[in-house]
Amino acid sequence: MVVVVKLMLSVGWWNTFAVGAVVPDKSDFYYSQARSDMATIDLNETNIQDTISKDGTVIIDFWAPWCGPCRGFAPIFEKSSEAHPDVVFGKVNTEDEQGIAGVFEIQSIPTLVVFRDGIPLYRHSGALQPQDLETLLSQVAALDMDEVRQKVAEATGNAEESE
Repeated sequence: MVVVVKLMLSVGWWNTFAVGAVVPDKSDFYYSQARSDMATIDLNETNIQDTISKDGTVIIDFWAPWCGPCRGFAPIFEKSSEAHPDVVFGKVNTEDEQGIAGVFEIQSIPTLVVFRDGIPLYRHSGALQPQDLETLLSQVAALDMDEVRQKVAEATGNAEESE
């Protein structure tokens, strides 16, 4: 997974969102509403920054209504969101949120992007099978985030700040 972190860092968009990640109070209104009212949340320009900056794991599905593979992956994503209430599952409709799709340089859909503690860790274009999504979530949960933060600091030239 550290290799994936380096890959994400090379894309360039990570610092728009990941730098200065905040550790929220999990009892805050937005977090509790997002997790208690629905298994997945619709992300847009008003809530994406707050969502991906959260402490913990956030997985985003970039999709469009006309996309056959997106429609096929949607039930897998939804079922996984119900099985993992500790993970924030967000969806971005690329037709409605073209600005967000542009920032994330989405060129094919579905595309998944995974953050943990505000740091982008993984990006995959194409639908995943249920077992592959479960494996991905397990691998992200098992990451040593202190090590990841150190790698991010080294890659961005801020190694002294992470110590």
